[in-house]
Amino acid sequence: MNLQQLYYFQKIAGLEHYTKAAEELNITQPCLSYSIAELEKELGAPLFYKKGRNIKLTSYGERFLTHVEKALEELEIGKKEIEEWVNPRRGKLTLAHISSMNAGYMPFLMRRFYENPDHKEIQFEFQENPTKKIIDQLKARKVDIGFGSLVEDEAMEFFPVYEEDMVLIVGKDHPLAGRTEITLKETEGYEYIAYEEHCGIRGCIDKIFVQAGASRRIVRELEDNAMITGMVSAGLGIAVVPRMYGDEYYNVKALEIKGVETRRKMYMMWLKNSYLSPIAGNFIQFVKELTTKQEYPVRKDGQLR
Repeated sequence: MNLQQLYYFQKIAGLEHYTKAAEELNITQPCLSYSIAELEKELGAPLFYKKGRNIKLTSYGERFLTHVEKALEELEIGKKEIEEWVNPRRGKLTLAHISSMNAGYMPFLMRRFYENPDHKEIQFEFQENPTKKIIDQLKARKVDIGFGSLVEDEAMEFFPVYEEDMVLIVGKDHPLAGRTEITLKETEGYEYIAYEEHCGIRGCIDKIFVQAGASRRIVRELEDNAMITGMVSAGLGIAVVPRMYGDEYYNVKALEIKGVETRRKMYMMWLKNSYLSPIAGNFIQFVKELTTKQEYPVRKDGQLR
């Protein structure tokens, strides 16, 4: 059995036709038939049977195809890794990040990264998710590097990249809209819109209320920042959110929270003790070096300076 036979088998299984498969593989049909016959001889079982003008997989063929596809997929992954090792200046990275990084931090990273002409052929794919979903993606190896809040997980490596401030937001017509600052104890009589419990930011905000010795009456739980600000704007409750979502663009009023620390650290994360391509490793090092220079202090409006 050789690799070429496996590719031939996969192609025929997909097209269910010897002639079409031979044409796509750019070989003669007799050569293809002989190769499959030899494979069947080695396996001791028929892989195909005729059905009209086409062919179909036998039960043996179906079972064998599952393993062949897994093997060929692993080989393609290995080929990609070797290509990346040969030329670490080309390729694509998949980054996952929380939504509050959209307007400021991620554009800042990209701007600084592409200032280096050696990076011009590296491309990025971006995905937006809550932190816990990002960790699931990292574990499933669907993304290379993540950015979000800290979550206790021994499988992950975390590196702090910057701090994000939190504010209380209310609707423009809310009784508190005339205030510029407030303690959380003063908000206990109002209905709150909160993040869903699986969101990393929910734990951070819960800790702020514990530190303030305040409670809140949660009437709705949502995942999306824009949806939360929209609900607040519509007068359906108040919320604690990252400062950038307190911008007047969202038709809400942001109040400074007094008497408690409202800043939370944001992190870069990746899977511990796992293969990192040279591109991913270089990008992690780039972010670490950029962070040590402290070039990204978030402005009061939370936007890119």
